Amino acid sequence: MNKNRNSRTAPLVMIAIVVVVAIFALFMLAKSLLDSSSTEAPTKKKETNITTEALLNTATDRGIEMIVRGPLVSQENFRSYRIVVTPVKRTMVVYEGYLGKVLAEKSYDNNAKAYEEMVYALNRMNFMKDTPFDGDKNDMRGACPKGNILEFKLLNGNNVTKHLWKSTCGDQPGSYKGNTNEPAELIRNQINDFSELKPKTGSLGKSDLF
Repeated sequence: MNKNRNSRTAPLVMIAIVVVVAIFALFMLAKSLLDSSSTEAPTKKKETNITTEALLNTATDRGIEMIVRGPLVSQENFRSYRIVVTPVKRTMVVYEGYLGKVLAEKSYDNNAKAYEEMVYALNRMNFMKDTPFDGDKNDMRGACPKGNILEFKLLNGNNVTKHLWKSTCGDQPGSYKGNTNEPAELIRNQINDFSELKPKTGSLGKSDLF
């Protein structure tokens, strides 16, 4: 009789053990997911705070750089332009070809107050709040060959603090997720003679993109 009772009890004990182990495993999985989520949020917030601090810094070695690149066409017809704004200077350069032959250039003085107003306006546009790509994903060579690419950079002297880019090609959108029209317009507006330089940018000057 004891043998029969033991034979009936053993499966119940095994089922109970399996249930307890399963519950414990689910508990640990849920805890792990919660811990991961709670860690990710402060990390993202910390990264955003660092970006904001870098953006709003008005030291003379800080700056904003914007580069616009056109479609990948012949060496003679390829165009790009670069605008750099710092607390002491504003510069725009238009390039021909892939080797960076300078077609036109304009430079102007700047001051800390003007720069401060610009970067605070950019911050209100959530400028540079996205996460940069790493490694090969951030390699823009050959990207969006029939469209335009826009790059934004936060500068600290000769170093790039943060780099984001966006393209007009839907299958290669880039690392900048937000709207680029407002920040791009604000940065272009720092160049007094942009309308004079615009025709020299080729197809870029005919496009409202970026």
